[in-house]
Amino acid sequence: MFEWATQLRTTDIDQGRAALETFSDGMKLIPRGAAGRFDMRLNTLSLPMWTALYARFGTPMLNTGRMPDYYCIAVALTGGMRLQWADGQRMKGTARSGAITSAGAFYEADSSLDYAGVAVVVPELVLRQTLEAMLNRPVDDRIVFRQCMDQHTVGGRWFELIELVGREAGRPDGLVSHPLAMEHLQQVVIESLLSLQPHNFSAALAGGDQRVGAHVVSRAVELMHEQLQTPWTTATLARACGVSARSLQEAFVRENHAPPMTFLRQLRLARVHAELLAADPAVTTVTAVRERWLFFNGGRFAHYYRRRFGHSPSQTLAAAKL
Repeated sequence: MFEWATQLRTTDIDQGRAALETFSDGMKLIPRGAAGRFDMRLNTLSLPMWTALYARFGTPMLNTGRMPDYYCIAVALTGGMRLQWADGQRMKGTARSGAITSAGAFYEADSSLDYAGVAVVVPELVLRQTLEAMLNRPVDDRIVFRQCMDQHTVGGRWFELIELVGREAGRPDGLVSHPLAMEHLQQVVIESLLSLQPHNFSAALAGGDQRVGAHVVSRAVELMHEQLQTPWTTATLARACGVSARSLQEAFVRENHAPPMTFLRQLRLARVHAELLAADPAVTTVTAVRERWLFFNGGRFAHYYRRRFGHSPSQTLAAAKL
């Protein structure tokens, strides 16, 4: 799942530290006890908005440092890790549990012999700009997250997105090869983190801003129709309309609309359906049409299409020649 292209395998602890210290000030990697030997494997997936790292060390390891201007979301896949932060907060992480170290925070992570995990590192600027788009106002204070992610609720749902990226990154024709799809997915990962995991701006996100009227919904719908191939998210659409993401969602509900992204999906499905009906099956493929309208996950697209039209997209295309 996390067999990404950039890979390091080393028994040299200095080389291992050098590979990780880009994201951490004063990092120390210290083997603990006599069990195992340092045998580090590191896979890296670098994307414009964030970086994902898969790591295992082959021995119990103490990792300390300070996150300068990055946020690190760490999820254990196997084994366990004990984390402690400078404010006294502690967490014992087991498989599938996650923890967030906010920018500026000091941390100490003590991992087990069989530990392997994934860390997602997000630049502070990216996180703040996304939050500003969601709130539709400047954010001056540093975003500070609750450190522990519940593996059964927030952490589990959010990590599913990271697993999706991991699967697609390992496929030659996966989403990573589609710039628009990856731009959208990267944005969704950040927005979901800000929406799901509690932080010092959660109340502002939940409260929205002033009640907006039907004209904002009309403007959002107009933008979607005019720019149907733009990789909109709720936050980017809201910002284009001059409101917060929460306010836009609430306005759609008041106007008896489906949520913005559901509404957008229905518009795109209708466009795909119309194209398939008018296509020449000898020269057109379902894949080409669905990707043109930003449906990059074939299985999910087929599910939505069948639910909307009662048959598969390939059946629509086949009927075009009749």
